[in-house]
Parts: sequence; structure tokens; C-alpha cells
Amino acid sequence: MSQGMNMLLNRYGLDVKPEMVTDTIIKLACLLLDCEYCDVKNSKDLRLTGEYIEELSGIKCEDWDLMRLATGIKIICYPTERSTGEDAMFAQDELLKLVKDAHKYKGSRNDARAVESSIWANKRD
Repeated sequence: MSQGMNMLLNRYGLDVKPEMVTDTIIKLACLLLDCEYCDVKNSKDLRLTGEYIEELSGIKCEDWDLMRLATGIKIICYPTERSTGEDAMFAQDELLKLVKDAHKYKGSRNDARAVESSIWANKRD
């Protein structure tokens, strides 16, 4: 096992010994690295969009993680498409406000690529 892979797995609390490394462990490490890359790549755009959400909708989202931000943006961009995960991620009043205010964001800059990339990274197995 490389030192980089060991450091990556340890960062997530995964104490993997060299003799435990399998194809599955290697794929897990690759997935974690891909997710970290997506976070770094999209963090600035998602945070700026979070500020815009607060400005237009009054929803404070500075403490939201990137996945929650991306999901909030997805709700704004596609208010009629719903998933069960949204109910667990947001308070009911936040969900209603995001859907209700979706029209306010029409014509504004939406970085759909960042949203799709973050969602893809979260769903990838």
C-alpha cells in the first residue's frame, strides 16, 4: 500500500493494514479521492451560490456542507423533481422556501455543472 493511499484512508478513520488491501479497498480509496477532488473543484462556486440563496431567499446556509448546498441548488433549478433524501436533509420550511422562491433565480447564473458534478460524486459507487 502506498503512503498516499494510507494517508487518505486514515483521514477518513479507516485503519487499513497493507495485508488487508484488496481491489475493493483500492476502489474505495479512488472514490474518496474523486469526492475530495469534486469538493475542492466546486467549493468556491457552491459557497458563492449559498450566499446568493441567503440574499434572495433569506435562508442561512453558511454552515451547510457542499452536498446540502448542491441539493438546495438542485431544488431551486428543478423544483418539481423531488427525492426522499431532501426531506431528511432540510427542514420543511427550508424546502418550501426553496421551491417557492425558485422563480426568483430564473435568468440568474446557475452553475449546473458544479451541482451535477457534486451529485455524481455522491452517487457514484
